[in-house]
Formats: sequence, structure tokens, C-alpha cells
Amino acid sequence: MFPGSLSGSDSVCTMAFGRVSPGGDRLLEKLPEAVGFLVVSEDESLLAAGFGRSVRIFLADSQGFHRFMANDLEHEDVVETAVFGAENNLIVTGSRDALIQVWSLSEQGTLLDVLEGVGAPASLLVRGGALVASASQQSSSFKVWDLTCTQRPRASAPFLDRTGLTAVSHNGSYIYFPKIGDKNKVTIWDVAEGEEQDSLDTSNEVKCLEVAEQAQLLFTGLVSGIVLVFPLNSRQDVMCIPPPEARKAINCMSLSKNEDRLAIAYDNIVLVLDISPGDPCPVIDGPTYTFYTQLPETIACVAVLTDYRVVYGMTNGDLFLYECANSKVFPLEAHRSRVTCVEVSHQEQLAVSGSEEALLCLWELEACKWKFKMSYTVRDLPHHIHSGSWL
Repeated sequence: MFPGSLSGSDSVCTMAFGRVSPGGDRLLEKLPEAVGFLVVSEDESLLAAGFGRSVRIFLADSQGFHRFMANDLEHEDVVETAVFGAENNLIVTGSRDALIQVWSLSEQGTLLDVLEGVGAPASLLVRGGALVASASQQSSSFKVWDLTCTQRPRASAPFLDRTGLTAVSHNGSYIYFPKIGDKNKVTIWDVAEGEEQDSLDTSNEVKCLEVAEQAQLLFTGLVSGIVLVFPLNSRQDVMCIPPPEARKAINCMSLSKNEDRLAIAYDNIVLVLDISPGDPCPVIDGPTYTFYTQLPETIACVAVLTDYRVVYGMTNGDLFLYECANSKVFPLEAHRSRVTCVEVSHQEQLAVSGSEEALLCLWELEACKWKFKMSYTVRDLPHHIHSGSWL
């Protein structure tokens, strides 16, 4: 066994594990990426191997190490360190996104808690009894937690999402986001209770989410190019919208303000579908329109209007208004960098676009001209305060 822990700089850390024996190493399993660290439990019955954004748990016996769980434990960024609980029923992992995640090994990797680190990559974890301390090589401070508190019911808490892919329903009572550690599922977060109410299995990584509040539908855009539609009142009755091309990942989606149009954008293709009332579930028809951008850059964001006009922004900063009914495209003044968001007003007369250059533009859609521009600058102010000014 390997008592203690080893970092990726040690020569013993390779991409394969073996049992040390007089006859030499026996190849056990190869990991998808190079190993960053190894951690062994106090009784040497469990081994944790960190690689990329994942941690894989192995169980030791007389023959060597074998996988303890079918699924790996996942972070949103590269995992730097881990430590086992005193009774091997927990493992705590830390990553470069400064988050500490607490997992239940007795419940096959259930995520119990997500803790805020010191604001820098969590590169060091150490345990003493029920206490765990976290530190970073980029910070002069450290934090200590009592692990017994992570296993108790807690009061209302903020929902645990770092992907930025969220949707809201029931007037803000429920929030939907990719499940931490398993992006093939969507977490349904109960805001009042401050906890996960349920999760939906999408069988593929989620790329974008939209909720039709009036129609009570959740749209999940997947890496596979498929859109799964879950009726919120009968989530087992799943509808499927196939992609125009096999294995073409979805970039973004948008619902019109009246929730009667749905736009699905791929790299250079946009589908526009109709949503109409139905019994027992709304009916999704189409695509009514399909158009290609004919550009080398890819679509970064999209917004659709009830009259089949589509506003879409590109990765290079270009912004366009497309009239599906007339097959006409109107270029809007380009941003200088990737367009990150587009939103249409409730009356669908105005639109706002944002970009990576910290610029917001307010557009009159009928005239295809901007009304206002607002830029942001980040200063060294407390609590990351941003300042802005209209241009």
C-alpha cells in the first residue's frame, strides 16, 4: 500500500495503477488523464486518484485495487487535493475553482456539501478527527470545517451552481441547473427549502436550459444535439427534438416572450419551432424555419421573437437580425469581441446584447440601430464592485 499521499510530481504517479508484489507491478487500470495526486485512507483500504476534474475511488484487497464506485467524483475545475474522513464514509476534495466538495462514500458518491475555500485554488487539505482544514499555495489564510455539520440537515442555502446554466420556474420557486459532479443530470432546486428536490436524467451533458413558465416545460439542450423537453407537471413524459445533423452539439436556445417560438442554435444553423397549447401537454411543431449563417464563425447566443425574427451574436463579435419570413439578414453594429448574451424586451421592440469587452448595447429592432451603449470597468474596489457608464 501507499501510506499518505503523493503529488503529480512524484515519479510513482503514472497513468496506470498496479499492485506492488515481488513479481513486479501488475497493470490494473488506465485513467483518462495523467494522475495529479494519490491519497490513501488511514486503514489503507481505499485509494483516491485525482486526474483532471475528476477523482476515482479504488478499494483495496489481497489482489490489488478495484473501482469502488461506477462513477467518478467531479468538479468544475481541475482537482488538486483530497482527504478521506475518519471512518472512510466521507471524502473531501478541493479544486482550482476554490471550492471544497464533501462526498458520502457510504451513499456511493452523493454530494453532501460544497464549501467556499479561501478564494484561491484549494491545493491543500488535511484532516484531524472531524475537522478538515483547507489552504492554498496562493493565499496566506486557511479555513477549518467540522465535518459532522455537513451531515446534518441545514437551513435554507443558496443553490450550488458554478456553470452559469440556470433556469427558473414557478415564479422563482424552483431553479434548474446541471448537477454538480454529473452534468448528465439536471438538479431541481427548491428555493424555499434550500435543497435539491429532484433530478432529471438527460443521459448526455447539458449545454443550455430554458423554461417556458406558462406552458410549464423545461427545455434541455445537450452536447449530442438533442433537445429533451420535460413537462414540469409530468416529468416522466419526455419529448425529444432531434438535431439537424448527427452529433452536432447545441450552442444555445431561446424562447420568445409569449413562449410560442423556440430557437435552437448550433454552430452555423438555427432552427425555429412553434409551441402551441395542447392536451395533456403543449404541442411543439417544426422546425418551421431553418437557416444557415454562411459564416466561418460560430453562433454564441440567440434570441427569437414571436414574428419569427431572430437576433444572434457570433464568437467574433458580429451581431445580426434575421427575418425568417423574408429570408433577410440585417447586420447590427458589431461588438469587438465574443457576444455573450442577447435578450429581447417584453414588447419585442428592443434588444440588449453583451460581450466579453464589458459592453452592453441597447437596440431598436425596427430601425436596427443602437440607442445606448454601456461599458464596464473593473477597479480595485471592496467585494468586487463594478463601475459602469453609459456611452
